[in-house]
Amino acid sequence: GLGFDTLKFENEYGLTLDFANFEGEMKSIEAIDISGFGEDSLDNLTYDAVFAINENHALYIRHDADDSIDVTAFTAQNTTVTHNNVTYDVYQATQDSLHVNLYIHQDQVIG
Repeated sequence: GLGFDTLKFENEYGLTLDFANFEGEMKSIEAIDISGFGEDSLDNLTYDAVFAINENHALYIRHDADDSIDVTAFTAQNTTVTHNNVTYDVYQATQDSLHVNLYIHQDQVIG
């Protein structure tokens, strides 16, 4: 939708969102927040998944220390951005000279 839309995990048992077979079911999402209860994870994040999620080809992720985020398809850019007074580390993937970015809440352990 319009504005800055966030998918928030709110389950105390821990959830996994696996992008391995992502076919573009999510659209117009700018952020995923897995900082709630439980050991949540984002698995198999890929260039294609982030590219398809929103027209900015970027995804902000907030999480807790017990959560895990698979960033193996991305390269750390050794830089940060700040959005709404929250600092994020920047990860990037490139395909055919087009970039997509992951912005991951800083000061948390990345799985």
